[in-house]
Amino acid sequence: MSDTVIANRNETNEKCHFYTCLNGLIDVQIPIVVRGEHIANLYSGQLFFEKPDITFFKRQAMLYGFNETLYLAALEKVPMVSKEKVKLVMNFLLNTIELIIEMTSDKQEQMELNERIKESEIALLENQYRLRKSEERFRIVQEVSPDGFTILHPLRDHHGEITDFIFVYENHAIARINHTDPQEILGKSLLELFPAHHGTMLFNVYKQVASTGESKVIDEINAGEIVSEPVWLRLVVVSMGGDIAILAQNVTKKKLVEIALVESEEKYSSYIENAPDGVFVVDEKGNYLDLNQATSRITGYSQEELLKMSIRDFIPDELIEQTNCHFEKLLETGICSGELQFVHKNGSLRWWSLDAVRLDERRYLYFSRDINDKKNAESEMLYLSYHDHLTGLHNRRFFEQELKRLDVTQNLPISIIMFDVNGLKLVNDSFGHDAGDLLLKKAAEAIQKACSKEDVVARIGGDEFALLLPHTSSEECVQIANRIKECSSKEKVANIELSISYGYDTKETDKQSIHEIIANAENYMYRYKLFERSSNRSKMTDLIMNTLFEKSSREAAHSKRVSILCETIASAMNLGQDVINKMRIAGLIHDIGKIGVAESILNKPAALTLDERIEVERHPEIGWRLLSSTNEYSELAQLVLNHHERWDGTGYPNKLKGEAISLEARIIAVADAYDAVTSKRSYREALSKEEAIEELQRGSGKQFDPAIIDVFIRLVLLENRV
Repeated sequence: MSDTVIANRNETNEKCHFYTCLNGLIDVQIPIVVRGEHIANLYSGQLFFEKPDITFFKRQAMLYGFNETLYLAALEKVPMVSKEKVKLVMNFLLNTIELIIEMTSDKQEQMELNERIKESEIALLENQYRLRKSEERFRIVQEVSPDGFTILHPLRDHHGEITDFIFVYENHAIARINHTDPQEILGKSLLELFPAHHGTMLFNVYKQVASTGESKVIDEINAGEIVSEPVWLRLVVVSMGGDIAILAQNVTKKKLVEIALVESEEKYSSYIENAPDGVFVVDEKGNYLDLNQATSRITGYSQEELLKMSIRDFIPDELIEQTNCHFEKLLETGICSGELQFVHKNGSLRWWSLDAVRLDERRYLYFSRDINDKKNAESEMLYLSYHDHLTGLHNRRFFEQELKRLDVTQNLPISIIMFDVNGLKLVNDSFGHDAGDLLLKKAAEAIQKACSKEDVVARIGGDEFALLLPHTSSEECVQIANRIKECSSKEKVANIELSISYGYDTKETDKQSIHEIIANAENYMYRYKLFERSSNRSKMTDLIMNTLFEKSSREAAHSKRVSILCETIASAMNLGQDVINKMRIAGLIHDIGKIGVAESILNKPAALTLDERIEVERHPEIGWRLLSSTNEYSELAQLVLNHHERWDGTGYPNKLKGEAISLEARIIAVADAYDAVTSKRSYREALSKEEAIEELQRGSGKQFDPAIIDVFIRLVLLENRV
């Protein structure tokens, strides 16, 4: 059967084709198809599917003249296999052959691909070689390019001799070396600015180039002799249309290295070893070759440990790429500087500055300095620029920036809550600014507890806080504000409950201005604060008195006795029930300002020192500030302020005299003095009533109002009304 017939049968999806040969035996053939292409046929056969018809083969023997016995005996040796088994074997053989052919094809394609890759690699290597040559040429150009550039115009005398030069131009690089201003130097004389130039080799080179037009190169010159500091320059001087141009490259670092290398080993080692900054040498792989003690001190590793390490060994993984870039630049250009982080031996992440130059093809010199404190200070300054130093919250500057950033449609609704700490001034005046600071910290903590990570909370004023809430509805905003107020009410400072007033508003559409929302929130807050102010301050005044009495039992007893005395004197003077009641309260709180006096002074068993007395004498003013801020006690504030004024004008704090002092304050002064002298102190005994009367009489007309002294002695003390 021909290949064409087999192919045609394959097109009809017939995989195995069985046919009977002329000799009566069965053959089978299968087309071999690889990747859709018919490439060959697989043949097998000369078998039976079932027991053959002997009659047919006897006729065959007779027809072709075969020995029938031998022919039939051979026929018995022909295998008899089922059709399905033949198919199974043929399919196995077909799959094996096709796999071998495919593997052969793949190998052939791989060889062709390898050949193409080889050709590409050759082309790539050629391109890389040309690139390296180009980079080398560029590097050389960069190395010889000058840092500074100056143009001078020659000045000539009447003989045509050059006597000086005028500055036409200088760039900032050479100006830094010359300590000049590029603008102010224009038109000025070289010798006027730098008289030391006159007659020098360099000045003669300038003249020669200006006269002949022939360029000159000075590989190295110590310009420090002219600018009064160590500076080495490489100069190229060229003629430029009647002027001369000087291209200057600063080679000071290179020169200093050369000087260090040519000095004696002993002097070099001593200088390097005792230098305050780290100095070390590494090879082209970054391995330490030599180092001084400062390098060991900066890194925390001993000199022996570092000599077994590479500069990369104490760089954290996340910063290794930055260090590699630094070192690759050094290998490429021969000079590199930077500020990098490293891991100190103690595990801390620190900063150092590095300046490196090439010594030769295999050695590189580093100068290092520990700049950790500087970087920390920079970080601290950056932190403080956006944070409040007291509470740690963000400040107004950060809040305003975030307000701009978050004021976009996708963040709607945006709610803003404004908070104000109630009674901060009273706390500061009563308990000191440390207590006031603690009050602010407690308020900040209470607000923060109710915030999520995307919320912005900031202290925007002395006692004001703001909370910016993206994706927060008005209802959610109220819940947050109430939660903060509830949380704050659980906090206390010096027995005073933290009280916060708040106001809020919500931006729900793009048509609303975020600044209007802030203004509305502030207005609502101030209304709420005014509503609560009176009760808050009265409550706080009561708390202050209780706190004072807790600080000093002596003050508590004294205030209660003075209260009784003031009430009794007012009654004896027939001042009316309203005044009598007022005097009772005034006597009780007359020393409220002592809340601002140290407890150690209030309870001191010995006489007060001068400084301690000055401290105590502040209490009338402190009391006045406390009471004048409350509606309930405001009319008593002036009495408290003046109760240590004297009739003769020598009292404090305002040296008021006579009837310029209110009657009520004059009564408090008498009651206060009487209780003081009749109370025992550790440093003196209490006076008897008779002795106290004598003391009051001596002070009448000087310290005390004579009329009040007369009433107090005659109608109160002598009648035993107290």
